[in-house]
Amino acid sequence: MTWLSAFLARVRRRLRGLWLVSTMVWFAPVVAGAAALLVAVGRVRPWAWPETAAVAVAGIAAVAVVITAFVLRVP
Repeated sequence: MTWLSAFLARVRRRLRGLWLVSTMVWFAPVVAGAAALLVAVGRVRPWAWPETAAVAVAGIAAVAVVITAFVLRVP
């Protein structure tokens, strides 16, 4: 492995990490809004599932973005 290919591998890793951070910054308000809406529904209606669904939405969104960042191909 030459120094150039090692350098490009580091750049790819950084690009993937930066993509992860920028996507989370963009995606976090949407997920937080959906979770807050589910919590509000749980406070209005005496159902037990909206709070659990809000936590699941946040967790699934975070895992999905992290998996996508690892799978993402940077040319």
